[in-house]
Amino acid sequence: METFPVVMQDYGVMIDAFDLVILAMFTIEITLKIFIYRVKFFTSAWNVFDFVIIAVSILPAAGSFSIFRALRIIRTLRLLKNLPKLKLIIESLLKSIPSIGWIAVLLSIVYYIFAVIGVNLFSIPDPERFGDLWKSLYTLFQIMTLESWSSAIARPIMDGVPYAAFYFVSFILIATYTIILPLYETTR
Repeated sequence: METFPVVMQDYGVMIDAFDLVILAMFTIEITLKIFIYRVKFFTSAWNVFDFVIIAVSILPAAGSFSIFRALRIIRTLRLLKNLPKLKLIIESLLKSIPSIGWIAVLLSIVYYIFAVIGVNLFSIPDPERFGDLWKSLYTLFQIMTLESWSSAIARPIMDGVPYAAFYFVSFILIATYTIILPLYETTR
């Protein structure tokens, strides 16, 4: 609610009071857990996560700490541990992080190969997008996100280079499946 100036103007005092009450409840909860479990409390990653979130929320809102105060919104992530299915998904994603690193390596190789091909094929008809390796890599990123790739990039190039469709479609298929299939396999 703090992101709406009109709401804060009318209800700011009440929202801030509500925030303080919730923070007090979370602080009491975390304090009791630390008191009861002592050192064992910090062996659970979820407990450490909760502790960091509460600690950031308690920091003063002035001076150099004001940036950390904005991180209070992360408290909503505490809900994850109370939703078993969502908690399972998050834990699976965290376990798959090493595999995701290898997927990034594979994707980097695919990007590099297609960027070099793109520079060789399209640097003359479209130097703005394929004039050098960095421009080509950026253009490929835009293509992979499927953001205006057809109308802004592919179609203008295909007017002068008819076989360009094969390049663009094959890149999208390879790049998409390089990401989607391995991610699916690592999270199963």
